[in-house]
Amino acid sequence: MIEYRESAEPECPGMTFVSFKDIVTKYTPKGKIKKLGIVGWSVTTLPVYMALREQLPDVELVKADKIFLPLRFIKSENELVCMRKAYAISELAVEAIINEIKPGMTELQVIGIAQREIYKHGGEYEGHSLYCFCGPSTNNAISRPTHNKIVKNEVIQLNIGARVSGYSSSVGLPISIGPLPERKRRLIDFGLEAHFKTIEMIKPGKPAGSVVKDYEAWVKSRGFEKYMLYGPCHAIGMMEVEQPWMESTSDYNLQKNMTFQADTFFYDHDFGLRWENGVAITDSGVEKLSSKFMKVIEI
Repeated sequence: MIEYRESAEPECPGMTFVSFKDIVTKYTPKGKIKKLGIVGWSVTTLPVYMALREQLPDVELVKADKIFLPLRFIKSENELVCMRKAYAISELAVEAIINEIKPGMTELQVIGIAQREIYKHGGEYEGHSLYCFCGPSTNNAISRPTHNKIVKNEVIQLNIGARVSGYSSSVGLPISIGPLPERKRRLIDFGLEAHFKTIEMIKPGKPAGSVVKDYEAWVKSRGFEKYMLYGPCHAIGMMEVEQPWMESTSDYNLQKNMTFQADTFFYDHDFGLRWENGVAITDSGVEKLSSKFMKVIEI
């Protein structure tokens, strides 16, 4: 099907292709359908969508993610084995960064350390776009490493994730080389406390929406709500960020073997921080898939 060719759009002379209409005609009863469900609605490309519209003009296209994506919500034991391995490799990569990072290195050089360790220890690829960024840019929730240089006495944000057998991981933490100003250290300390609080709130059978409401109320009670952008969790599995999100509007209950990232982000005008670790829901609480770096690190 030419709609699935690479983005460079080769013309593919001499080749023949089947169309969506051909498939419907050949493989469906009476060669017709009234409705077609699309799984992966948010990532379906425009060429695919336009071809469906043009070739099947009388067919209703509907979003069908909720039919298939829930099959990924609850992990099997084999899937959890892959994820545990991915997190273990991520922690080895973080450890190598902490041992080797120095002032004057670029953010890209720091990420090079992580990539070396991921492949060295059996990871098949990154679990997500790895990032290290230092200074004011840390007030962005997500960024990419640049040629900016690492400096002392400043927040350095790491988020490192390995992929094993198709399953992602991520370990995120703020570090510094030398002590931080009191104002920045205070928010980092609170962020870590909020991170532990999030994990404490995750229990089987609990409505996901209530976790978010309880978390937001707790942050507000501590007087830090102005520093909160979002939170506190999203699912992880074959993608580092995947459904289901935990939001105040979430209407599902947490179940055993669901896997989430406790994702704790706070920011001020000139810096930010993220604590991020994985958990798998158990019969009574959670298994921490990563926990080695749930502590403030000043090198």
